[in-house]
Amino acid sequence: MSINLSVLQSVSPNTYASASPFPHVVLKGLFDRELLTRAAAEYPSLDAMGRQYESKREVKSAESRWDHFGPAVREIISELNSGTFVEELQRLSDIEGLVVDAGLYGGGQHQIGPGGFLGVHADFNVHPTLGLYRRLNALVYLNDDWDESFGGHLELWGDGGPEVTVAPELGTVVIFTTTDEAMHGHPHPLTCPEGRSRRSIATYYYTMKPHDALDIPRSTLFRGEEGGRFKKSYQFAAMAIKSLIRA
Repeated sequence: MSINLSVLQSVSPNTYASASPFPHVVLKGLFDRELLTRAAAEYPSLDAMGRQYESKREVKSAESRWDHFGPAVREIISELNSGTFVEELQRLSDIEGLVVDAGLYGGGQHQIGPGGFLGVHADFNVHPTLGLYRRLNALVYLNDDWDESFGGHLELWGDGGPEVTVAPELGTVVIFTTTDEAMHGHPHPLTCPEGRSRRSIATYYYTMKPHDALDIPRSTLFRGEEGGRFKKSYQFAAMAIKSLIRA
């Protein structure tokens, strides 16, 4: 086993649940540094990755095909998807019946070069082919000797803006619960030099049932560009309907 579960076991469910602006934990030492360094070295060039995203909301590259991963990347993802790790996630989050996505839809290797970014957003909540409800994210950062001036910090947002910022340094792992309110991203374009990139591994966890019976299946919700929380009007309407029903 290449994962140090005691690091995760040291965090109580209460600590996780009470974290602001939404349930999350930032970990160090979950994976061996040598393994992480090998995984970072396995990343291809940006344009060789399977998915390219270029829009006013995000500029990044991603790869989710197992046969394109190197052995160290496969080992890390396999550990993140292992039964023992998922059991600890269930204990930590108090979410039962977590299911891994072996197909890594939207996950796997992520890489962002100079000028790239990911706008602040709440993640899609239903897997498009499995029909399962997304509940947790685990992000593993693979950037050794990452200078603060490069940017690329993960931001966790509350209603008033970013409340937590996490440098994407080698070995840092962030786990958080995904809901409509779990707004996050790294919205500022990277200023790292040419030849450097922000590298990470992402795995997502699902359940058969939503966390809230009123959840409406939706795609990724990006923070509005003119002060609104979400850009599309139907998303405002969905949130309003849910609020009325709960009242």
